[in-house]
Amino acid sequence: MKDKVKNYINKMTKDDIINFAKKNNTSLTNDELNYIYNKLKTSFDSIYNNPKTFMNDLKRVLDNKNYQIVETYYKKYSIYL
Repeated sequence: MKDKVKNYINKMTKDDIINFAKKNNTSLTNDELNYIYNKLKTSFDSIYNNPKTFMNDLKRVLDNKNYQIVETYYKKYSIYL
């Protein structure tokens, strides 16, 4: 499963993140978008191996609404990882 997720992240663009936010009736600031994108692209293995640290980082970076959306999806899909 890790390889599938990694392949997806490798192909992911900032537009993918923007579209995800739009589908969830929200938007990201440029700082939020850049943080998420850069962190996923440069630190995938550490995020995958220790997602709670990444979630704690996101809690400090994202506004509350955006963090709640990410947290909901994390809880929903982390059982498959």
